[in-house]
Amino acid sequence: MIVRITSIFIVVSLLITLIALAINAMFRSLSVPDELNCSGNVDIRVMHADSEALSGDIQVTAHIVPFAKKRSYVSEYGYVVAEGKKYIIDRNVRLLFSETKTNGFSEVHREGTDKNPADTLPDAVAKMLISSQSIFFYKLDKLQDDIWRWSDLRRTILICKVVA
Repeated sequence: MIVRITSIFIVVSLLITLIALAINAMFRSLSVPDELNCSGNVDIRVMHADSEALSGDIQVTAHIVPFAKKRSYVSEYGYVVAEGKKYIIDRNVRLLFSETKTNGFSEVHREGTDKNPADTLPDAVAKMLISSQSIFFYKLDKLQDDIWRWSDLRRTILICKVVA
């Protein structure tokens, strides 16, 4: 009888251990990585009354650290044509992740923008391109092993790769 109880105990213990290992592996595969590098290209075409008001091409790269109180950076480099004049955009945007909500979205604060010396884009034109909000809600979703999607409530913003 004691041998039988011991055998049942061992089998139950092994099953619980296997289930715990499977759950741990599942949560580890879904956990957000420490750092991500993202990139994308933005092709701008803004029309007003059948004429092109703004056009341009901007390469966007981001270094995302998706944890509370950690700073992330988005670099923008390219050009914008406004009212027939071509301007260079060369700037870095500082972001600070605040907290992650239960729905998976993180509250992200835009701390500021640092213009590099080559940046010639006037503030009035930049305001037409950039949201006036300072708080955003973003979500990271795992697509493949080291590939993640950074999105807001409506669209994919960038595709990111885990920093090795």
